[in-house]
Amino acid sequence: MTWAPRELLVLGYLRNQRLVDEKLVQVESITRRLNVETAAVRTRGVEASKRAQCGAW
Repeated sequence: MTWAPRELLVLGYLRNQRLVDEKLVQVESITRRLNVETAAVRTRGVEASKRAQCGAW
């Protein structure tokens, strides 16, 4: 188990899956919803095919 903040875990996942670039400049914000344990990531300049891999609409 890791004790990193959840936002860093989300960024690490996106980077490891190559859904965002290495510098993470495409990520605008990360919003956590604690009551349902989810995170929403707002990006810019990410291709539609990559958004679909993340479960984006």
